[in-house]
Amino acid sequence: MKPTKFWRRVIVAVVALLGSGLAAGPSHAVFLEADSIEADGAFSTVDLWFFAFDADVTATIKVNDLGGPPIIGADPDMIIYLDDGAFSNVFAIDTGIGTDPSINAFFAAGAYVSVVSNHELTVGEFGPTQPDIALAVGGYDYEFNGPEPVGGQIAINCVLSGNLNGGFTKRVIGQDTCVLPPTNTVVEPSALTLFAFGLMGFGFIKRRRTQAV
Repeated sequence: MKPTKFWRRVIVAVVALLGSGLAAGPSHAVFLEADSIEADGAFSTVDLWFFAFDADVTATIKVNDLGGPPIIGADPDMIIYLDDGAFSNVFAIDTGIGTDPSINAFFAAGAYVSVVSNHELTVGEFGPTQPDIALAVGGYDYEFNGPEPVGGQIAINCVLSGNLNGGFTKRVIGQDTCVLPPTNTVVEPSALTLFAFGLMGFGFIKRRRTQAV
């Protein structure tokens, strides 16, 4: 039995659709995980993302806010380190003002650590908190994401989410590769130290007055 005109048109349409799909090539997925930066009006938190590539790849690592009401003072930064266990080798930095971080680069196969903060992130600063009077009290929800790498696969293994109480919360996504970073403690001056500085200032003023006389 010969196909009718209707079925011939259906067959032609299906073949054309399959042909266009093959010509377009495979679509690239997007990898993403969500987290948040907390703030209390004086400090904000810092998060550390541990990820790895199984081969040499070209990839884009981004931090994007999740929308919603604008957060006053929010301006995230990102620094990526080689995961050498010592956080000593910087791979790439995006600390631009007024934009969400986005790093496109050639990554050699291996492990990396991405440090994400609200803003003013400097090399060697790993949290879990940082002084930050600009970020309003509340949270800044964001996504750690990017398009599927070209040349290999990315594995987001785990994240250390900074807490305002001075510790980290570990969340294992792929495997537990999280390593606590070196600590950079911000020491507040004690009352005795402030009193000593006050006495020094008083003595300096008294000496200047004596010399004037």
